[in-house]
Amino acid sequence: MRLNSTILLASTLLALVLVAPPAAAQAPIVFEPIEEAEQPGTWSGTPTGTQATQTADNQVVVNEQYGVRIPRPGGWLLGQAPQGAIALFRAAGDGQAQIEVRVSRKLGPKQVEHFYSAFHNNLRRTGFTQIARRPATVYGELSGDEIEYQVISSGREYHLVVWQHYRNGEAWIFTGFFPTRRRDAYYRSFERMLSGVQFTN
Repeated sequence: MRLNSTILLASTLLALVLVAPPAAAQAPIVFEPIEEAEQPGTWSGTPTGTQATQTADNQVVVNEQYGVRIPRPGGWLLGQAPQGAIALFRAAGDGQAQIEVRVSRKLGPKQVEHFYSAFHNNLRRTGFTQIARRPATVYGELSGDEIEYQVISSGREYHLVVWQHYRNGEAWIFTGFFPTRRRDAYYRSFERMLSGVQFTN
């Protein structure tokens, strides 16, 4: 896969379409390089019911509509979530790494199977190569499938980690997009965030 060399240096977007059943419209997943660091605590463009709250040692994204609390990983900044996303975090000082959380609602068991299958098919068609699949990966009290991809853009290698979790008719997708050279460190941040996710409904 060859992308324009400005993708990770300017405000060019790499958009990956989330395909939902015909009755539901979905915005694309967007991996957007950061131009200048957002300050921890800034928040805008989020879905109704989403707010950032401060705890004693960390920051938590709270969305009452979906009944979820998502902790900000240490060393990451709270970013402006694109349309349709619940939360977006960016690695401090590294505009090439981000973590994003999305959800699609009102999906039955058969629909969600199609939903996830179409999502991953789109990734592969876009040029991402699957390198690992970790079924029933548990974080905290939550279980979901984790799939990891690799992609090369302008001679640089990146990893995309997708953890998907289905609950109460909602298909959750947590994604981490990391430069390969920092993959292990960023993946640990991704794991810590997922271990702290709490659902209140």
